[in-house]
Amino acid sequence: MKLIKTTTLVLAVIVAFAPAITVQAADRERGDRVNKERGQELAFLLAPIKSKEDLDRYLEELRQNPEARSPLNLLSPAARDRFLNSLVFTERGLGGYYYGDLQAQLTASQAYRLLSLFGAQHTTPLLSGLRIESRGDEIIMENEIAPVEGTDYNNMECVKQGTCGPKNNYICTSNC
Repeated sequence: MKLIKTTTLVLAVIVAFAPAITVQAADRERGDRVNKERGQELAFLLAPIKSKEDLDRYLEELRQNPEARSPLNLLSPAARDRFLNSLVFTERGLGGYYYGDLQAQLTASQAYRLLSLFGAQHTTPLLSGLRIESRGDEIIMENEIAPVEGTDYNNMECVKQGTCGPKNNYICTSNC
């Protein structure tokens, strides 16, 4: 009889608190999403390149100062040209890019630094195949810093503002 009463009491407590637990989990998920969105917004605000004009200025500064260290210089000249020519900018920033050469030539940390020029470092975990050579590379590729789910798309390109279309080795960002 005691066992039945105890079991009944436990079940009553579970039923009473289950909605609160579900709400807490939903609140936590919402909070995680908001934190990721705010992190992405901050990355964009701090990025030196937000437009084609910014990119042109940045590249001109590199030409004038060939000794300058830039993550772009980690790519071979041909890969760098392909990457730069693939960039799609919208009024909200980087809308998309080709990542095939990043996968072939960079570690996760190097790709992260390169993409941070555009405030798009959060898309690095989408680039499977990046070399992992350090603990930093491992952390970058973990889901905790991944983009907000459903906002950046792998194997899609920014065809026109607000429209992503299928294309291998491209990322279509939420800025498209």
